[in-house]
Amino acid sequence: MSEAAAFVPEAAVSSPKKRNRPPKKKQKNDTFKNQPKTELKETQEADFGKAVHKTERENVSQSQNAGSSKTATPEKKNTGQSQPFQRTYNGKKKNNGTPKKTNSAQSQNNSPIQKTVQQEDRHVRANEGTAQARVSRDEKWRQMEVQRRQVEEERRRKWYHHFLSKPNDLLTLDRNKVMVLKSVERTRPQAQFLCRVCNYYCDNMAVVTTHIQKNTHQRLLQDYNDEITLRELPEPTREQLTVLNSYLTKLVTVRGMDPGDLETRRTIAVLVGELVATNLPGCSIRLFGSSIHGLGLKSGDVNIDLQVPKDALPPAMLKEVAALLSNSTHFVNVVKNFECEFPYVSFHYKKSGELCSISLNNERAVSLAILLSKYTPLDPRLAQLATLFRSWGQMTETDKPQEGTWPGYAFYLMTIFYLQQCPDPVLPVLNDLLIEKGDSESANTTKVLGMNVSDIKEKWKTDNKQNLASLWIGLLKFYTIDFNYTEYIVCIDSSTLIPRKTRKIFIVDPFLPTRNVARSVTCNSMFYYIQGCLMTTCRYFSTPQIQGGPLFGNIYIPATNYHADHRALLFTHDRINSQLVQLLLKLDPNFRQSPVGVTESINELMQLMHMNDFCNIDNMPVSYLERGIPPPRQVYWVMCVSPSDAKLLVSSVQSRVLEYNFTIPNCTGGQKAPKICGICRREGHLKDNCPEERLPPLEPLPERTPEAMRVL
Repeated sequence: MSEAAAFVPEAAVSSPKKRNRPPKKKQKNDTFKNQPKTELKETQEADFGKAVHKTERENVSQSQNAGSSKTATPEKKNTGQSQPFQRTYNGKKKNNGTPKKTNSAQSQNNSPIQKTVQQEDRHVRANEGTAQARVSRDEKWRQMEVQRRQVEEERRRKWYHHFLSKPNDLLTLDRNKVMVLKSVERTRPQAQFLCRVCNYYCDNMAVVTTHIQKNTHQRLLQDYNDEITLRELPEPTREQLTVLNSYLTKLVTVRGMDPGDLETRRTIAVLVGELVATNLPGCSIRLFGSSIHGLGLKSGDVNIDLQVPKDALPPAMLKEVAALLSNSTHFVNVVKNFECEFPYVSFHYKKSGELCSISLNNERAVSLAILLSKYTPLDPRLAQLATLFRSWGQMTETDKPQEGTWPGYAFYLMTIFYLQQCPDPVLPVLNDLLIEKGDSESANTTKVLGMNVSDIKEKWKTDNKQNLASLWIGLLKFYTIDFNYTEYIVCIDSSTLIPRKTRKIFIVDPFLPTRNVARSVTCNSMFYYIQGCLMTTCRYFSTPQIQGGPLFGNIYIPATNYHADHRALLFTHDRINSQLVQLLLKLDPNFRQSPVGVTESINELMQLMHMNDFCNIDNMPVSYLERGIPPPRQVYWVMCVSPSDAKLLVSSVQSRVLEYNFTIPNCTGGQKAPKICGICRREGHLKDNCPEERLPPLEPLPERTPEAMRVL
C-alpha cells in the first residue's frame, strides 16, 4: 500500500461487521445510511481513489518545486527522545519513531514569507469581492432612495389635494394631534400618519378615524390637552385673585388650627402628664406633630410621646398608661392598639372631643416638629398654604401611608420647599443661615434646632407680596408642570436643586437624607392618581370659574408643519372662532365689551362660515349666536379656544359671576383612589383583607373513638 493510502480515514475502509451489536437508528439527513449496500461500497471506493490521486498530485508538484529550489533545509537528527504524540492506524505506529524526511519545497511552502504572500492574495481576492458587493449594494440603495422619493412626492400631492377639498379632515387631524408623515419610514413604509400622543402609526384615514375613537387615545389626549392648557393659560387678573383669595381665606379659617385649638391641646398634654407622673415615677410625656408647629387641621389627632426610664419595660409602661386613662374622668373611649406595627393607645378628650394617641419611640418625629416650628413664625402665609395643601390631601385620600399614599408631614415639607424655590422666596433655607456649619446637611439640620426664631427674623427678610390665592396657584403649577421630579428631589435643607434620577417624587427626610418620605407610594397607579388630582385641581383654580364650571375648556395650539395653503385653512378657521368669541362677549352681559369689536355682522360671519365649509369642531355656540341670544353656562365648559381668545375671555369676565368651590369632585375629577395593600403592595384590597394574612379555615376534627381514648 502506498503512503497516501495510510492517510485515508478509517471510515472510508470497509471492515467486517461486529456481531451482537444493537442496530442504530436511521438519521434523517444521513445520505450514506439511506443508500443500498452496493452504492455505499462504490462510494467508499470512489472516495478512496480521490484521496490517492490527490496525494500523488501533491507529491509531483513538490518534486518539481524541489528541482528548481536553490537551497534545502537540512535534515533533523534523531535525538533518541520519545515522541510526545504519534498517530496510529490499524494498531501500528507510523515510521516507528523515525522522523519524517522533508524536502526543501515543503519547507519553502511552509515558510513565514510564503504564508504572508498567500494571506495577501486572499486579502486581495476578498477586497475585490467586497468592492463588487459594495457597488451592487450602493446601486440597490440608490434605486430604493429614488423609489422612496417618488412615493413621498405622490403622497404629498395626494394629501395636498385631499385636505383642500376636505378641510374638516385637516381640522380633525390637528385637534387629535395626528401628523402627516413627510417622509417614508424605513421600518414602516406603509405608514402615512403618526399620532404624536400615542406614538401610533396609521396607514390611511380609515385607520386614523378608528384610532382617535379609542379610549386610550382619548385619555392620553386629555392629559396632553391639560398640560398645554396649563402652560398657555393667561395670568390671573386682579379681580380673579381677589375673589379666590377671599374664598380661600375663609376656608383656612374654618379648617385650620387657631390659637384656641393649640391651647386646648396643651391642656390635654398637661392632664395626661400629671396622670402619668403621679402614678408612674420616672415617666413623662411630650407633644409632637401639629400641636407643636401648628400647620395641621382642626380635625387632626393630638400626638403624645411617652418617655420611660431606661430600666423600665416600654410595653409594660404603655399598658399601665392605658389602664390609668381608662380610670380617668377626663378621657373616654380608650382603645389599646398593640397588634399594629407601632403600638399606641387612642382615647378622646371628654370636654371637647379631640382624638388623642399616645405612643413610644418618637424621637425623629419630635425633632421634625421642632424644625417645622422654626419656619412657622417667619411668615403667616406658610400656615395658610400648608392648611390648604393638607386639606387637599385629606379630600383626595392621599394622606394615608398605610394605604399606599403620602404621610401627613410630606405636605408640609413640599409646601416649605415651594416657598423656598418660588421666584421671590418667601422662606429661607435655615441651614444657609448657620454661622458654624457641620460636616453634613443632617448635622447642620440638628444645629438648626438650637436656633432662635428672633435671630432668624433678623437675618431674613422677604420682598414677596403675593396673596394666598396667588401662592396656592403657584404651588399647584410648581408640582404639576414646573418641577421635574424625575431629575431633582424635594429637600428643604438646600437652596439649590439636588439632582437625582427617580421615577417617582423623592422627598428627603431632613434628619435622614437617604430616606424618601414618599417611599410609601409603591404602586404606579397610585402615583398616577396623585398626579391626576394635582392636574385637575390646578386646572380648576387657574381657570376662572363661573357658576358650576370653567369659563372655557381646552386651549389648542395649531400645528405649523403644514403646507402654506393648509395653514391658510387653519388660519381662516381660527379667525372665524375669534369672531364668534367676540360676538359672544357682545351678547353676554356678564362680560365687559371688547375694545376690538366684531368686524363683521352676524350674517356676514355666517356667510363666511358656509363659504369655507366651517366645521364646529371646537364646540362654539353657533346656534345660539345665530339667534342673537347668550348661550347657557354649560356651553362655556366645553368650548375650545386659542391662547389669544383665552386671554380675551379672562380679561373680559366680570368678578360678580366668578365662584369657586373646594370640593372633592373639583379636586379629583370624579376619580377614586385605588386600594393598595400595605402588606403585599398589590392593588384591589387593603391590608385588613390581605389574602396573604388570611388563615385557612379550620376543618372539624373526627369524633374520638374508644380505641383512640385507650391509646391516649
